[in-house]
Formats: sequence, C-alpha cells, structure tokens
Amino acid sequence: MLATLLPAVLAMVPERAEAQSRTLDWPSFVVDARLDSAGRLHVLEAQTIRFTGDWNGGERQFNVRSGQKFVFNTLRRIDSATGDTITLTKGELDEVDHYGFGDGWTLRWRSRLPDDPPFQDTEITYLLDYSYERIVQRTDSGLYLDHEFGFRDREGDIRNFALTLAVDDVWGTPDGFTGRFAQASLPAYESFLVNIPLTWLGAGAPAGVWLGTPAPLRQVLAGVFGAAFLLIIGRFFAVETRANRFAPMVPNERIDTPWLQEHVFSLLPEVAGAAWDDKIGPPEVSAALARMVGEGKLRSRVESSGWKRFPVHVLHLTLLVDRDSLRGYERVLVDKLFSAGTTHTDTEAIRKRYASSGFDPAFALQKPLRSLLDAHPDSGSKVKRAPLWRVPLGLALGAIVLLVLGGAARVEDTAVALVACALAAPLYLFGFSQAYVWRARVSHPLPHALRFFVPAFALAVLLLQLLTTGRFLLGPFTLGGLLLVALAYVTSIHNAARARYTPERMLFRKRLASARRYFADELDAKQPRLEDAWYPYLLAFGLGKQVDRWFRSFGPPASTVGTSTDGSSFSTLGSSSGSTSSGWGGFSGGGGFAGGGATVAFGAAVGAMSASVSPPSSSGSSSSGGGSSSSSGGSSGGGGGGGW
Repeated sequence: MLATLLPAVLAMVPERAEAQSRTLDWPSFVVDARLDSAGRLHVLEAQTIRFTGDWNGGERQFNVRSGQKFVFNTLRRIDSATGDTITLTKGELDEVDHYGFGDGWTLRWRSRLPDDPPFQDTEITYLLDYSYERIVQRTDSGLYLDHEFGFRDREGDIRNFALTLAVDDVWGTPDGFTGRFAQASLPAYESFLVNIPLTWLGAGAPAGVWLGTPAPLRQVLAGVFGAAFLLIIGRFFAVETRANRFAPMVPNERIDTPWLQEHVFSLLPEVAGAAWDDKIGPPEVSAALARMVGEGKLRSRVESSGWKRFPVHVLHLTLLVDRDSLRGYERVLVDKLFSAGTTHTDTEAIRKRYASSGFDPAFALQKPLRSLLDAHPDSGSKVKRAPLWRVPLGLALGAIVLLVLGGAARVEDTAVALVACALAAPLYLFGFSQAYVWRARVSHPLPHALRFFVPAFALAVLLLQLLTTGRFLLGPFTLGGLLLVALAYVTSIHNAARARYTPERMLFRKRLASARRYFADELDAKQPRLEDAWYPYLLAFGLGKQVDRWFRSFGPPASTVGTSTDGSSFSTLGSSSGSTSSGWGGFSGGGGFAGGGATVAFGAAVGAMSASVSPPSSSGSSSSGGGSSSSSGGSSGGGGGGGW
C-alpha cells in the first residue's frame, strides 16, 4: 500500500513547491515627469507589476532627502479587464485597493486578500502620482537636477523603462536635451539617474531652490567677523603692551655683580625662581635645599651607582640645627623630609615613606613663597579686572541660540554646524593650551605667540571660507551662529594669554629672566663669570642640566676636586689666577656640594629628591570599531519597491 502511494506523493511535491514560489518583476515601468517654474518635480509613475505567488500587494519606498518636501497625491489601478482607472482608498490594509504609508516614506497597497488564490503571472498596472519640492540643487558650478527615477532597492528586473521629462521654459537646459529616455532592461538593484545642469531664466531667484544665505549678507557677515577679529587682536596687543609684555630684556652688557646683588641676590633663590617662571615646583625645592646646605643648616652626601653614562644618585641629608630654630616653610620642609625625631634622611627613605600616600615637596612651598613674592616691593600685584570668561560665554550662548534657530529652519544645517564645531575644537584646544602656557612667558614673547595666533588665524580662515564661498548653502542663522562660535574660540584663546600682573610685576620678572639668560650664556663659556655661592640660584632658574653640561665639557677631573660636605661657605666659581691657562677649577672648594663631578651628582640627586612621589594608581583601563543606469546612491529620488 505504502509503495503504491509514495510515487504519487512525490509527484505532487514539485507542483506544490511551484505553487508556493513567489516572484515579482516589472514588464513595464513608464515615468512622466515635469519640473515646474517653482522647482517642484511632478511625477506620474506607471508600474506594471507581474505577481506570482501569495503576495499581499505592492509597495514603494520613497527617498526624501533632508530639506526636501514630498507630497503624495493619488494611487490608482488600471482594471485589466475593462481598462477603467480605479482610485485606491487610503486606510487600513485589510481590504483590496486600500493603501497606507508606513515608517520611512513607505507606501503599501493591498492587491489580494490572504484567503484568495495565489497570483499566477498576474500583471497589474498602478499609477502613482506624487511630487518633490526643493529638488533642484545648487553647487559652486551652478544649478542642476540630480534625480533617481525608479528605485534600486528591489529584487526583480524592470523589462522596459521609459522616462519623459518636461522642463518649464524658465529653466534653461543643455543643448541636445530632449527629455526622453529609454532603457530596455534595468536589472535588480539598478535604477535610472538623470543629472542635467540648469540655468535660471526667470526674474529674481527660483522660489523652489534653496540657495543658502544671499551673497550680500554673507559679505556683510564676513566684514563683521573680520573687523571683530582684528579688534580682538588689536586689543590684545594694546593690553599686553601696557602690561610691559613686550618691553626689552636687560642686555648682558649691563649685568654685573652689583646689578645681580640688587635685582637677584636680594631675593632668596627659591623666591627668585618662583618669580621668574611664575611657577613653584622642583627647581624651587632644589634651590631651597641647596641654600640650606650652603647656610650650614643641612649637610649633604651623594651616593652614586649604576652605569657611568646613566648613574643613579641618592642624596643623603643630615640636619645640623635644632628643628625649633627653623621658621616658615623651612620647618615644614624639614618635617616632611625627615621623620620625627631623626636627623638623617635620603631619597630612598622618602620614597618608601610616601609610597602609599604620595608626596609633593613643592606643595609645602606654594603659599609661603607666593606671600614672599607678593610682598616684595618690585613685584607689584595681580591685576584686578572683570572675569575674562564673560565675553566668550556670552558669545557661546548667542551662538547656541542662532544655531538652534538655523537647525529649526533647515535640519541639514545642524549636521554641518556640528561637524564644523567638532573640526574647529582641536584647533581651539591646541590654541588655548598654548596661550595658557604663553601667559607666563616674559622672554621672546612675539615669536612664541605664533603658537596660539596660528590656530586662531586658522579658525578665522575656515569661517571666512564658509562666508565668502557659500559652501554647504547654510542659512543666515547658522552662519551667524558659527561666526559667534569662532569669535568665542578666538576671544577665549587670547584671554587665556592675557597677563595677570601689573606692569611693575612684568618688569620685575623680565629682570629675573635677563639674569637667567646671563647665567645660561655664561655656562656656555669655559671660564664663566659666576661664583660658587650663586649655585642655588642656578638651580632655582632651572639651569641644573646646563651646570652638569659645563662640568662634563670644561670641569676638572673629579679626583682633583675637594669633597667637603660640611656645609661651609661657597668659594668663587669663576675667579682665575693669571698663572694658569684654564684659570679656574669650577666650584673649587665645593662648599656644601663637594665641587666638580660631585656638584653634578648633587644637582641630579637634589632634583630627584625635590620631585613628587606619586601614589599607586587606583584605576585601570582595559580594551577588547544625462541619463544612465546606476547602482550607487548620492542623488535625490530613488528608494525601493516590490511586494509584501
């Protein structure tokens, strides 16, 4: 029995499978389109669809670009038996000849009920009537229509495609344009593009074409921005000139020992270092310790190990005076460096002591050194002025308002504005950081100002490019908002560079900077006009590496130099007797620093002790990015279609 039925069952399977297969293609696809004088594109799309299988009906997906407006008018069907035209009803898709719009501009219509027999090579012709507004685009080369007729997002083939494109007389078209196009076959996932240049022949500007901000208004905005930019630059130079930023340095020829005694050595070395670069850090700590060694309050000893080219220096300090005799930050510094009840410390002991908590020796000097510096009669005071953040903040708030209005008027302006601000942000951040660093500069200010002037100028050029060329067809609100963003960026950069001190304080710092330059220049000479007692000032001015370089280049062998560590007074560094060719030994006698190579070791070791001890990290990171067929996007129109 089973053997008899099995062949019959197997014979039925192909027929059933064929009955359930679903195919769809277009024997004919005819488009009649017209571009009217207002720039609207009216389209009548006649699709003859051949259904096979249990399709519910057809669908059409429209591609509506940002800034365009799409209007769907009617959907009709041509009765294949009578030739009559039947208008479909918009509503629920539970009845034949009903249609509706879904998400993403998707049109669907019902051609068959679920219980009806499947289609068998059934051809149905539908007429879709719709229009696009703002379909004509403008580029630097002029106006053009770049539109995709038909749709590429489909699986079936279009057997015969025909397009008739009529253009109103107000639009000039290229020579030879007939408006008639035809193609025998459009394979699946290919569509038909029309890209033609247009010339506006009517009066005024075409109403349906987005032209962006008119050129006269863009020119006005460019002039306003240029004037504001120059005003910011001019005001910056005027303020900095009044602050003595560009006053000349004291030439080396005018600097001698009496001048240094008056303008530099009247200050403690750590105070002079803090005043020179307007910072308090390891150089000031090193200078304070070196001074205390020279004054006999501390005794130093350096142990060196490791390779000759890469030695490791450990500084040992012994407290030679009663702690209670120390005052101010000297007592604070000693208490931080020496454990309670001890008179000895070294670099390794300090690192172990603060391994878990961290330690910044410079922090102990911050307030007292600032107080000493501000109390000096030549230091002046900080300039009291209105907060500099108010103007950039006001400009930024105004920019936000205008950009929101611009985005509301034209959505695509928002994307362009966000990209423009994002691209300009690195320039701003770089310029701001360089301006912040430049603020403390007193020597050679003009050439170093290029580090933040160039980013600010680049921001200005980018905005002027937008204003003068009309790129991206931005609206007036968006361009105005970007103008305020650029002004906020530029103002903020230059405010970060503004001097925070009186003209007297600036001249005071310039004198110290001149002294530092003098010391640095002398360290380039074989017989510098320096004295051993000035060594803490060299450390305070950050010249420790230059001292090391001098000893490597010109210093005597370490074996010929004394190694005293008793903290005795310094001897002359640069004096020479006329009986020898070299004239001097460099830190001869050594004072508290032992002289020669030992002085190099002390400078490196005291620098290591003065540096911060970082606590262990408590966080981590981990890691686990004309007309033609076409198969690519970029034009208006197009979309998809088929069945469902």
